Amino acid sequence: MASRQYIDASTRLTSSAAGLAAAGVKAVGRYYNYGSGSKVLTRLEAQALHAHGISIWAVFQFWGNAPQWFSKARGEADAARALQCAQELVGQPEGTTIYFGADYDERGAAYASNIVPYFTAVKAVFTRADGTMPYRIGVYSDGLVCRRLVEDGLVTDTWLSCSSSFAEHGTYFQSRQWKISQTCGVPPLAGVDVDDDAVNGPDFGQFSRLAALAPAHFAPPPPLHALMVANANLAEAADQDPARPILDDEAAPAAVTAEAIAAANGPAPAAPPAAVPTLQIDMPAVQQFLQDCLTSTPRVGYGLGAKIVPVDTQPPGSGGFTRVDCSGFIRAALRRATPHPPRLQFPDGSVVQHDWVRAQGFAKVDVAAGQNLDGVVRIAFLRPQDSPSNIGHVALIHNGRTVESHGGVGPDSRPWTGTDWQARTSVYVLT
Repeated sequence: MASRQYIDASTRLTSSAAGLAAAGVKAVGRYYNYGSGSKVLTRLEAQALHAHGISIWAVFQFWGNAPQWFSKARGEADAARALQCAQELVGQPEGTTIYFGADYDERGAAYASNIVPYFTAVKAVFTRADGTMPYRIGVYSDGLVCRRLVEDGLVTDTWLSCSSSFAEHGTYFQSRQWKISQTCGVPPLAGVDVDDDAVNGPDFGQFSRLAALAPAHFAPPPPLHALMVANANLAEAADQDPARPILDDEAAPAAVTAEAIAAANGPAPAAPPAAVPTLQIDMPAVQQFLQDCLTSTPRVGYGLGAKIVPVDTQPPGSGGFTRVDCSGFIRAALRRATPHPPRLQFPDGSVVQHDWVRAQGFAKVDVAAGQNLDGVVRIAFLRPQDSPSNIGHVALIHNGRTVESHGGVGPDSRPWTGTDWQARTSVYVLT
């Protein structure tokens, strides 16, 4: 029987850390993926868990519930994103493990054609120029995949899924070769929906401290960067809120591949295109959206990780729109103030939004350009590693003032002076 000292959860646990610690939890499995919603581990959440004596093990999973989600291109993109999450957003210390989820019943038919190329690519991305890797590679899957990936030297750590009907579950469990074994269908713990887990030995890739945030050692080339952005946009295609936790029983759309991107858009250029893109932004509509947030009852406030649901139609101050974080506010403002249908496929999460803007080729300008009274709409990104709180930020700039949602206030407009936190931003021209 799995112990309740070890659990995994697909929701943010910042406010639940004390209750889980009181219930005896020693370690918890948490997620990385392309979103920024409650399923995804944050540095603040990790700090809260560690403060209550709870260690963390990390798993990267974005869909991953069918063979179509596993290929060389997908492995490269997922590995690069996992490194971003671990090194740039959370500060996962080196020498620990990042598990990658293959959450379906793989009985061997797609192992060589899909699983092996995926994990071979993960290993290649994780490997630095000197041949070392910052993290051990693990897999969350059925017994067959766990066993064979270890035998093939592509992973070191395995997490056996709870699906007892999947291939080789019983025999692999009895082998005791796994680091973690999961049990599903258990009662909530401290008010949180969780799975129980058993661990096999003192080291299963967990971490109980955080490292300083630093740029990931792997910089994705343009075609791979485009695939990573497309994956983030694919989350949006599944629902109005791309940060919504993904459920295993949902039908997955067709996987994005590098080949599909090339077929639809042509290969990503090695150099910036001659024509710099722009957006048609109805700035009066943005200002009205801000005003509606300021005058709603209740006034819309700030909430870290809070999103607007549904993003395109929910009135400020009602239903799912009483609090909003910076990226959720900017995403809603742009989607409501650009020509539609179709809606602008602008992702969620300030880091992913920054990636999208760079991948699209919008012109980067000096921070001081935000003070210009020229009617141009600009967007500014503060990276998490450049913020004292390790939380990123995004704001629109128009005629020397911001349009943003920031901590302690919510939707707001402030002068753009180019000083303090603004001096550390990257600014791009949108119109």
